[in-house]
Amino acid sequence: MALQNLAIATDEVTHLSSLRQQRTETRQVVSRTLSVVTAWAKDMPAGALQDVDPPTPTLTKGEDLMGAIKRYRAQADELRLRLKAIAKAPITVAMAKEKMRQEVAELAARGRPQIGHLIKSGGKIVWPVQTPKRKFTTSRRRLLASSKA
Repeated sequence: MALQNLAIATDEVTHLSSLRQQRTETRQVVSRTLSVVTAWAKDMPAGALQDVDPPTPTLTKGEDLMGAIKRYRAQADELRLRLKAIAKAPITVAMAKEKMRQEVAELAARGRPQIGHLIKSGGKIVWPVQTPKRKFTTSRRRLLASSKA
């Protein structure tokens, strides 16, 4: 009987030691996390962090918390898809017209002739000159292949 009690007590001590070790590790992780978050919050400029009362999720009739989480995740996925579709959509006619106006204005500004010489000394009008930029699209592999042939 005494050996049985000793074995039970030994098992209990082993179990309690294991629990103590787990709780010590958990406490260390929480402590490190708290110190990192506290340091981050101290580095924030004044007024950057504000108290917020987040809205409480509403559960539909017969819905549990896990069901609400699934529903909100599905809504978030749907919103992400809509955002991607909006990002891929062509620009509106109004935006295209505004962009065209800006480009025409830039071209007009670059193509404005300089008439200072004409006014001062009767010289010639100086027109802006723009040389076209060449685009080289030949790949290196094609270039090497043609040089070998």
